[in-house]
Amino acid sequence: LKPFPFWDASVMIPVCGMLMGSSVNALSLGMDRLLLSLSDSGGRGSARLQTYLACGASRWEASLPSIREAIETGLTPNLNQMSIMGLVSIPGMMAGQILGGTSPLVAAKYQIIIMFFICSNSTLVLFGTIFQAVFYNLFDKQHRFRSELVSKRKGGKPKDIVLAIVSYTGEKMGLYKDDSDKADVGTTERTFSLNDTKSSTIGMKRGMFETFSSTNTSTNELLRLRNGEIEFADTLHLSELCLVIKEGDLILLQGPSGCGKSTLLRGLALFESFGDSATLEVKGKSAIGLGGAEYWRAEVCYVRQQGGQGLRGTPQELLRDLSALHSQKKRLEDTADTSKRLDRLVRNVQKNIEKLELPVEMMSRRWDELSGGESQRVYLCVLLALCPQILLVDEPTSALDDRNSLLVEKL
Repeated sequence: LKPFPFWDASVMIPVCGMLMGSSVNALSLGMDRLLLSLSDSGGRGSARLQTYLACGASRWEASLPSIREAIETGLTPNLNQMSIMGLVSIPGMMAGQILGGTSPLVAAKYQIIIMFFICSNSTLVLFGTIFQAVFYNLFDKQHRFRSELVSKRKGGKPKDIVLAIVSYTGEKMGLYKDDSDKADVGTTERTFSLNDTKSSTIGMKRGMFETFSSTNTSTNELLRLRNGEIEFADTLHLSELCLVIKEGDLILLQGPSGCGKSTLLRGLALFESFGDSATLEVKGKSAIGLGGAEYWRAEVCYVRQQGGQGLRGTPQELLRDLSALHSQKKRLEDTADTSKRLDRLVRNVQKNIEKLELPVEMMSRRWDELSGGESQRVYLCVLLALCPQILLVDEPTSALDDRNSLLVEKL
């Protein structure tokens, strides 16, 4: 083209228009896929994201599968157009040049250059936006997913401007009302306080929590929490939290539904903040001392109540991905190659599965083929194989009968 000057409007405006239009299309498709993949209806992130983060994944490692899906989805229309261009379809620019008298060969060269520009520009814009979202917006410094930033559009999307005007006019005239913003009926604010500090137990206010601790003579502290508190929507939910856990401790936390049991466990795994005045340490080291929140979660692992429900692939594939996390490899200081390390972990999982009287073939079955109880037990066995210092298990027997619950407790 060689315009002079290079900002000549007759060239710059149409070329930039094509680049920007295609970039917006790729960006909307890719970001929509990214947000859908990372989030779920529960508001805490997808099952895959929760599992990866709970086992020590960084925000990049936890988001990488979703990032790949987003880039693939966003660039697919451009790649499809490039694959059929000139064979079964003639793009608008090329058709216009041919109709204007330009040689078809010259018009094809111009179109090829423009398509490469469009694809390159869409890739850069999409990747840059995803990078910004993952590293600066969707996750905080503790590698926690900020689910409050992801929300679905309220109400239906108008098909065109005419329907939007009619909808707005009808709402203002009182012909109909949008009930999507109505507050939930019957909800009340609750404030819980925990006092009394005891070794290997949780400081608590009587009637809120009950703790049952196994007899243990060990003096080696694993975890210590002091002056912790958790707030939701500027309302104090848990306060004056104190906890000491020693090696070999088995602590049961019991209380009514909604009193904050899961919230406390998630706080110990750094998925909830205990406030600026709180002190939380593992073997005398904070999360910063261990290297970051991802290294903390490799030592203090949270096992979600739903088990493997919502995960893709098989338990063996999940174990492979989790064992390859940087925090896990550094914590174990394993010099063995990946295949030998994975084989050893698979054998450990299979032994635990046999103790729960389940067939070892479940390691190669897809998660969506397992029942709720089977998913809970196999998921627990996978995370046990990683050998964390502390395992925070959230109602691991909620989908089991008494006999299978006893097997899990013995494990």
